[in-house]
Formats: sequence, C-alpha cells, structure tokens
Amino acid sequence: MNHHERIVLAVFRASAQLARAGNRLAGARGLTQQQWVVLASIARGEAKSEGLPLSALGRNLLVTKANITGMVDRLERDGYVTREDHPTDRRVTRARLTPKGRRFLAQVAPLQEAWGERAFARFSAREKETLLALIDRCIQSVQETEALALRRKSA
Repeated sequence: MNHHERIVLAVFRASAQLARAGNRLAGARGLTQQQWVVLASIARGEAKSEGLPLSALGRNLLVTKANITGMVDRLERDGYVTREDHPTDRRVTRARLTPKGRRFLAQVAPLQEAWGERAFARFSAREKETLLALIDRCIQSVQETEALALRRKSA
C-alpha cells in the first residue's frame, strides 16, 4: 500500500471514530453528530453576523444543498433553529439558533471539552497546531483536485 492509500484510509478511520464519538456525545442530548455540527456552524456564523445563510452552511460542511435543507428542516421542526429571510436579498435564507439550540450547545460543550482533553492528551500544543494545519491543507488540496476533476468532466 502506498502513502496516498495509507493516508486516505487513516483519515477515513479517524473520521469514522470521531463521528461515532460525536454521535455518542450528541446522542446523550437527543441529536446526531451531524446535527451537532450544523448547530455549531450556525453558532459560529451568528458570532460573525445575523444568522448563517444556508448556502454558506453547505459550503462549510461540504454537503449538498438538499442535505443541508433536510438537516435544517429537522432541526427547525424540533425547535433548535429558525429560518429567516435576508432583509435585502430574497434569494438568501438564514438559519439562527433558538434558545433550545443554544442550550444544547452549552450542555454538550463540557462533554466535548473533557472528551477532547482525553483524546488528544498525547499531543503537545505544537503538535495539535501542526495537525490542524495539515488537515486544513489536506482539505484544500482535495477540494482543488475535485474542482479540477469536475471541470475536466464538464469540458
């Protein structure tokens, strides 16, 4: 097995294990790991502006518009988020956390922090920063490779 194959398999394994841990942590509060990630992304977007456009949410999470719409539909139905129209652009719908959504994030934050401390205890602060930088470069490289493949396919 070459380096590329080993890297891809390692990333897949890490992703699956992180998703299982996320589902366990979020599941203790009645949500899935994916729903938790959506709520956390909306919270980060709200910190920067008034709500997060659903299109930006999809780009941030690298999922399709249909997937984001379905996840936001369920979160809205269950009272974790609301949708609102953009005041000046009718094409844009934004998602905002409700008090219930904020409570969920506040309740799961200490669980996440404790889990993260244990899971990454073997890494120094510098190693954690390096790991983040390498993962970000990996994501960017894969996105560029996929964009090039899509352009070639449509040409």
